[in-house]
Amino acid sequence: MSAEKKYISNQQLIDWSKEVVGKIKDDDFKPDLMIGLNRGGLVPLAYISYGLNLRNNVLLDISFYEEDDKINAQKEDLGQVMYQLENMPHLKKAQKVLIVDDLVDSGHTVRVIKKLFTKIYPDKNLKIAVLYQNSDVNEYEIADYYAFIEEKKNWLVFPWDTI
Repeated sequence: MSAEKKYISNQQLIDWSKEVVGKIKDDDFKPDLMIGLNRGGLVPLAYISYGLNLRNNVLLDISFYEEDDKINAQKEDLGQVMYQLENMPHLKKAQKVLIVDDLVDSGHTVRVIKKLFTKIYPDKNLKIAVLYQNSDVNEYEIADYYAFIEEKKNWLVFPWDTI
């Protein structure tokens, strides 16, 4: 049985982004750099960077979807992600880094990012912010900041998914 689709409005995106910004400010976390995960993290990165008044933003190209048959390709993808992380000039200078994505679904992307990032930059302070967090993942895969958390029942359809 496939999940029902739940359409997310632009207003929900704005509200969720404001909530995430509020949590980051309450935590007194002031990132030197924000990294948006391409492509789902693009719009949340823009909203959150405006909310935090932070202009130092870059993109990281990474995505994993459960339905994709990428078992062999994932090793190659991981090498590409590691290469990007190692060769980001902005990242080398930053001490506090906020990674932004639209959601944590399976937890795989968060797990990969944390593992690779801490391997390359063990002394940097990494935090992860998403708009939607699936609660059905292990503790390591929970983002530091999120606006909405629930057990995944629906397939979220963001405005950019409808284009």
